[in-house]
Amino acid sequence: MSSTLRHRHRERFTVVGNHLAQHRELSLLAIGLAVHIQSVPDGTRVDIKSLSARFPEGEAVSPPLCGSWRRTATWRGP
Repeated sequence: MSSTLRHRHRERFTVVGNHLAQHRELSLLAIGLAVHIQSVPDGTRVDIKSLSARFPEGEAVSPPLCGSWRRTATWRGP
């Protein structure tokens, strides 16, 4: 089964590079968070507390993040 589904979106989409989507050293959680952070508008808070409040996993995702992400971050775009 090698069928690929593709649909051209004209609004409200984020382009994700294959280097991120297929990164061999990142976890599924890390890739998902990176995609989410890329998709939010400029100025959106992406600190651990805000991310924990946004997702149903809540603070369960924060221990893996705390080790490598110790400061508050705000996405400013590329």
